[in-house]
Amino acid sequence: IYLNKLNTNPKLKEHNNLLDFDSMIEFNVLDLTLERQTGINLPLINIPMDLFRFTQLRRLHLDGNSIKVIPDVLGEKLLSLEILTLSNNNLKQLPDSMKNLKKLNSLHLANNRFETF
Repeated sequence: IYLNKLNTNPKLKEHNNLLDFDSMIEFNVLDLTLERQTGINLPLINIPMDLFRFTQLRRLHLDGNSIKVIPDVLGEKLLSLEILTLSNNNLKQLPDSMKNLKKLNSLHLANNRFETF
């Protein structure tokens, strides 16, 4: 996972050996492309719902996974997205909520399985 933080001094809290990601809400780039997932050899099939807590994301990279569905919440929560890369997945359609991404200026969708667009 590649994180590019807006906040230069993030404060991570540890609770029962788990990191408190609420303190990292301000990072603006998240790269979950399969080749960047160090230590994780399996592709994502679903987008983790916790990802939608990071409402300040400007760039989200999900290339090379096995994602079949983009949940509507993406276009409801990630309104700051400027770049979204979803190439090389198994998408058949995009959610209607994508129309809410007014700041989106780059969308990569190559090599999916779109039936409707």
